[in-house]
Amino acid sequence: MPSPLPLRSARIGLLALFATPALADEDMRLEYQITVKGQPVGTRVVDIHLDESGKEPVTILSARTRIDATIGPVSYRYDQRLTASTEGGPASFQSVINDNGTSWELQARRIGGRWLLAEQTTRGPRMREAAGHEIDLSTADLMNPWSAVPLKDLSDLQLLSAETGDVWQGEVTAVEGKVVKLGKRRVAVQGLQWRSPEGPATFYYDAEGVLVRYEMRLMGLSIQASLTHAPPKGPDTFAVPIGSPTVDELPLTL
Repeated sequence: MPSPLPLRSARIGLLALFATPALADEDMRLEYQITVKGQPVGTRVVDIHLDESGKEPVTILSARTRIDATIGPVSYRYDQRLTASTEGGPASFQSVINDNGTSWELQARRIGGRWLLAEQTTRGPRMREAAGHEIDLSTADLMNPWSAVPLKDLSDLQLLSAETGDVWQGEVTAVEGKVVKLGKRRVAVQGLQWRSPEGPATFYYDAEGVLVRYEMRLMGLSIQASLTHAPPKGPDTFAVPIGSPTVDELPLTL
């Protein structure tokens, strides 16, 4: 059994990545609005910091997700604080969650070709180990435009959930692209769908790898999340002709 991971004061490693030149030396903030059946129920704010002061560029990702929803007679509150980093591979992370008043903490770290996972729940701590090939990436990687393991490079995905600690396996396929209206800009995105045991999840990325929109199930809810502002422009960003101002999404020919 590996030595336990400290659950409250873990030092999370930094990530050496190859950054897109247009985004280098910048802090990026991505703000998403979360909806259920078209109704706003929450937000996700993701801050990504790139540091190129050392021999290798490093990034740190932190995210705060809040949901406060009333669905029929049921009220639901969810709060997650996530910090993630990597060292040339999938992210290590620390996730602290309050789900309708029940709190727990999850840590995942890849060391020496294996995964070390630690959970702290109301029933006490739990540690387990997984081989490196049993997890391709985590949900933290899906939000990182500089991820060393982008979703587009995978055809079959074993995904570690930073929300539940589960590992799900499913096929990844391309879906029809879109042009998404964000403020005064229209952003072309390419869709990738992952078919998990929990149901299909779809992620839409722009040309720079920024997650613009996603649709998935979270803690039993079918949610959609979209950026509230257009992401930073990069060298691969191109203008999309604006037609009728009432059209928010248009098919994009692949």
